[in-house]
Order: sequence, then C-alpha cells, then structure tokens
Amino acid sequence: MEFFELVKYLLINYGVAAALFLGLFEELVFIIPSTLVFLALGFLGISKTLSVEEALIKSFLVYGFWGALGVLLGSILIYWLAFYGGKYFIVKFGRYFGVDWIDIEKWALWFEKGYKDELVVFIARALPFLPITLVTIAGGILRLPWKMFFTLTFLGTMVRVGVLVFSGWALGETYRLWLDWEVFIERWIFGLGAVTILGIIIYFHERGKRLKK
Repeated sequence: MEFFELVKYLLINYGVAAALFLGLFEELVFIIPSTLVFLALGFLGISKTLSVEEALIKSFLVYGFWGALGVLLGSILIYWLAFYGGKYFIVKFGRYFGVDWIDIEKWALWFEKGYKDELVVFIARALPFLPITLVTIAGGILRLPWKMFFTLTFLGTMVRVGVLVFSGWALGETYRLWLDWEVFIERWIFGLGAVTILGIIIYFHERGKRLKK
C-alpha cells in the first residue's frame, strides 16, 4: 500500500496542496491506481469531526481545485506529446490496424460540431473510474481544440476529485476493506478503455471507407 504512505507524506509536508502532486502523479504515472490516491486523501486529509456540508466544501472546492490543477499540468504535457507524436505513430503504423490519418482528422471534425461533444469530454474527465490518461492521449491524437480540452479537463477533474475525496471521507475505515477490489476493477477498466479507443478509431475508418463508396 505504498500510495497510502505517499499520501500521508504529502499531506504532512504540503497540506492541501498535496492534491496537486497527486493529480500530477495520476496523470503522468498511469500505473498508479488513480482513484485510490484521492480516496486515501479524503480518508486521511479531512477530519472526521467535520459536518457533511463542511466535508463537501473541502472535498470539491479545496482538494478538487488543487487536484484538478495537478491533472491539468500533467495533461498539458501528455496532450502535446500525443498531438505531435500521435500523427507519426498513426502514419507509420496505422496501416497495421486499418486506420490512417484522414480518419483521425474526420473524428476531430466530428468533435467540433457542437456542445454535445464537449459534454462527452467533460463526462470522460468527471467519471471517477475512467483512467483519465487515456482521455488525454485520445484528445491529443484526435487534435481536439486545446482551449476547450484543457478547460473541460480542469472542470471535469474538479468533479472527479471532489467525488473521490468526499467518498474517502464518508467511507472512513470501510475504505481499507475494498482497496484490493478497487485496484482490480480499475486495471480492467484501463484495459477495456484502451480497447474501446482502438475500436472507435477502427469504426471511423470503416465508416469513412463506406462513405467513399
């Protein structure tokens, strides 16, 4: 349970700003069970003597802000790496799984059609159990508008962090009992998320071929 000790160390040394470092780790070091660090933050960082209203405020407006800022900083790096490096990868290796750069550009245009697509990005960021590094990589490869993407990254992640931190506080000692299950679930979701992204890319490739006919 190394991450548990990490959270304790950061809280002791940096206080509420510990959420910034945890958000940065969550985005950059994606092998860490990302939801667990913020659950641990709520368990360790919010006093059990607070009322529900006080715990909610601290979870969403304090830890949520700092956590979202950390994720945003990490996502800026990953987004631009995927933005510039993703095209090289698709052009060089895309033919092996039936996709080319034209398909990626079509998908990017699809995302720019309306607010419903921005809602998709927001929800993807806010869902507590969706590995958000995959969302950043997809956003960079698809070249989603960076201003929209980073804004929704911050807002959606505030919700995500707030929910997780508050849940860690509310669960109390029960939090320790389901750690192993949480790790198991998140690893499966990460794998399914990667397969889903690949499947969507292939879908748009096939859809593009049908439209050409």
